[in-house]
Amino acid sequence: MASQNLEHIRRQIRRARGTVSMALSNPRPETASLVSLAPAFTEAAAAFERADAAVRGAQSASAKETAEALAALRPLAQQYDGVRSILAAKLGTPYRAASAYATPDDLITVCEAIEDELEARQAEPWTTPLLVALGPVLDAAVKEQLEGNAAMKALQKAQADREQAAGTLRPVFVSVRRSVRAAFGRSSREYRELRDRSAGAAEEEDDPDATDPDVVPIAGLPAGRPPGDPAAN
Repeated sequence: MASQNLEHIRRQIRRARGTVSMALSNPRPETASLVSLAPAFTEAAAAFERADAAVRGAQSASAKETAEALAALRPLAQQYDGVRSILAAKLGTPYRAASAYATPDDLITVCEAIEDELEARQAEPWTTPLLVALGPVLDAAVKEQLEGNAAMKALQKAQADREQAAGTLRPVFVSVRRSVRAAFGRSSREYRELRDRSAGAAEEEDDPDATDPDVVPIAGLPAGRPPGDPAAN
């Protein structure tokens, strides 16, 4: 969900909440429909805001874990480059430079393979210092990578939950907007604040042919024209 759309939803919630609160504080016959929608809107808006806050928290946690995972890879890459040169000299086994691996998982995988090979040769004295040097930094990198992956999955779930909450909120908000239109009128500030706006909003204000978001066009009749309007023929 784009940040621009998110800010739009947050703004519309604030505006609708203010109008609903006003209707609740001074109930009148014309605002009865709006008052009746107050519980559903309050619940849906609060659910979206909770989900939105959860995403922000998950983003912060994911950024922290990602930074820690990257920090743990640096000493691993240094040890790997040192070990691979020794393996090339001792065994003739070629390994690419650490910088040649596309992902952290690729580097960790090849380090695990090297560790397995060194452990299989533990009877040879030259392998011991290599295992002592490689093991701890590999352990740290694996741990941080797992935590980073878990944080990313948590962020993705939080984002999906927010999308769902936004989808649940949308029809409730549209009902509120229509009730505001019925109660306060199409040209009222309360209604116009709740209109969906695009980049061309300024032109739409003065365009008599602009399509109203709450008007469903009738087949054969241009949107925005009432039946009987000569311009519709």
